[in-house]
Amino acid sequence: MTAVSEPLAGRPIENVLGRLQRVRRSGDSWQAQCPGHDDSTPSLSVKELEDGVVLLCCHAGCPPERVLHTIGLTFTDLYPDRHEHGTAPTAGSDVVATYDYADESGKVLFQVRRTKEKKFLQYHPDDNGGWVKGVQGVRRVPYRLPWLLGVAKAGGLLFLVEGEKDVHTLEGMGFVATTTPGGANAWRDEYAPHFQGARVVVLPDNDDAGQGYAEKAAAALRGVAAEVCVVALPGLKAKGDVTDWVRAGGTREVLEKLTQPRRPRRPVTSEEATALFLADLDRRARGEVRGLPWPPSWSRLGEAIGPLEPGTLTVIAARPSMGKTIFAQQYQAFLSDRGFRVLYVSRELTPERLVRRHLVREGASIQRLKIGKLTEEDLQAKERYLERQRSWSVLYDHVSRTTAEIGKVASEHQAECIMVDYLQRLAYNEEKEYAALTRLANEFQDLALDMDIPVILVSQLSRPLKGQDHKPPTMSDVRGSGAIEERAATIVLLHRDWKTTKNDQGREVATLRLETGSFIVAKNADGEADLWQPMVVQGERMRIVESTAERPKASNQWHADITWRQQPPLGTSLYAQVIPASGGDTLWASLTAAYASLPPAFQAYLETLTAVHTWEISGWTEYLLRKDASGEELKAARAKYPPVEHPVVRVHPVTGKRILYVNPTFTSHIKGLHRTHSDALLTQLFALPQVAEFQARLRWAPGTLAVWDNRSTQHYAVGDFF
Repeated sequence: MTAVSEPLAGRPIENVLGRLQRVRRSGDSWQAQCPGHDDSTPSLSVKELEDGVVLLCCHAGCPPERVLHTIGLTFTDLYPDRHEHGTAPTAGSDVVATYDYADESGKVLFQVRRTKEKKFLQYHPDDNGGWVKGVQGVRRVPYRLPWLLGVAKAGGLLFLVEGEKDVHTLEGMGFVATTTPGGANAWRDEYAPHFQGARVVVLPDNDDAGQGYAEKAAAALRGVAAEVCVVALPGLKAKGDVTDWVRAGGTREVLEKLTQPRRPRRPVTSEEATALFLADLDRRARGEVRGLPWPPSWSRLGEAIGPLEPGTLTVIAARPSMGKTIFAQQYQAFLSDRGFRVLYVSRELTPERLVRRHLVREGASIQRLKIGKLTEEDLQAKERYLERQRSWSVLYDHVSRTTAEIGKVASEHQAECIMVDYLQRLAYNEEKEYAALTRLANEFQDLALDMDIPVILVSQLSRPLKGQDHKPPTMSDVRGSGAIEERAATIVLLHRDWKTTKNDQGREVATLRLETGSFIVAKNADGEADLWQPMVVQGERMRIVESTAERPKASNQWHADITWRQQPPLGTSLYAQVIPASGGDTLWASLTAAYASLPPAFQAYLETLTAVHTWEISGWTEYLLRKDASGEELKAARAKYPPVEHPVVRVHPVTGKRILYVNPTFTSHIKGLHRTHSDALLTQLFALPQVAEFQARLRWAPGTLAVWDNRSTQHYAVGDFF
């Protein structure tokens, strides 16, 4: 949603100063503490121009939009309440809007008036307080010049659009914007010096005239502004402008993603490089992470590699039929769910087959999808996929065969990530394979740097000798490994486990591919390499096994499921598909038997007590903070699932027997007892499920299904299978 301020009472200067701290008068302006950063010494200058417009300038470099956002205002609030921030039209006039063009001090030089017929008339003030039609001999300046100069001085973001109405639209979203008088054919090179130092983003109207204006302005600003780029708004209708785009649902968040700072396309000085680093650090501190995240279910891989950074090349390599496309599609779906614009290049699968595999991941049968005879289960999977993909911004490219073609499509799509599945299917131009892969690796690395986005290449590994599929791959198995190893920041190898037997010569040979396997981090430019992460492939879904010998899964603690809800589930089931070679049993304890073992007087005392249950003591707090460092997800979870109370002794609704209802995973304390007393009592009760006489033990086999009563039992997963 676009944030639009409600009209505020009073003069703009009063509204601004009233929201600032440590305000003091300084000549014809004010000094105040800047709310955009930790400001121990007031560094924000506030000035009121002749026409009542307010100017802000943080001498520490905070852009005005950050200052305004922090105090709950937008640029609209900095202008007096006049018709579209200009002079009110004369009664009975066909003028519907007026736009004042002012000089550096805020003095009005001329005015543009828009009529009902969408004609634009220009006037300039005379010496008697009136207006003279025309601007002959009048100095021409860009719209909102005082703001333009302030943003340019601070090196901030500035939008250049084709009309004053679009400027106001962007100001309502909290941005600084400008235009030039006279429409699409009126750019003058004399405007360029005003933009010196700014990060300029040109948003052209979607027509030939708009594109021509954008190209002419961008050409004049290159070498003057710190950065210039022309951004085509995604989904903009023919002849539409940014106002049309916003009315159709375009948001500030999408616009921010489209206009993230990019490195200058030229060598930079040490001072410029440091400024780029500090700006990037500042964005990261504000939670504006530009790297691609990893799915929470792959968190161990994410911890090892970190976010995939802009301008980097990542290679995912495996032997044929090992799950490369499963990995790529699952990652694409995760990124698309989170709003990333993805270009997915597939020279192996058609768009229809790619979508079919997404449906299989949602639970549909691939065989029934192929013949078109769907069951209710398939139809439900289809509906889940259709609902999920409505928010995606992914482009499936089955046409491009060269990096130049891919780069053109990625630029038009404003892609934030390119995924190529797979590298060896692209055009080789009659080259030897190694030379071709070297060229492609170079070109894709250049493409990542030029577009400042991550590029992910799926690549084939060399085929092993017959029967040797069970041997894990190494870097030397990557086809074109020398060139790819040099240019990729990250290389991950996928390996599937195999059942083996010994042949007539006594050598071990592979006979059956299994669902289990490993991710092997073969190269990691920003961290540790040679890391192995167990994983399981189930249909079209790839899951990383979080348990390792070094970091075993934290579920080996006695508990009943989800007792932190007011009505926990009455039962739970587990179905074994892949099991370890040994170990991994599950224990259950009867809390009916545990309660019955207690002395009658102790039972009577426990029946008077109430326990508090919460998910926050189970490790979920730390997980949510790792997933979202801003703390917003943790805050939302706390609001949705506050602590709940349950009797320490419950009566089973079916059997009528009494149950001891506390567990160490979710029970935090006994209500009404001193913490020391509560902890001592709970420690005693938590030990009861460990009594062997109350337990049952299950040794799993493939296909085993366990169903249990979650109200009267606790369970424990034995982590002894490494």
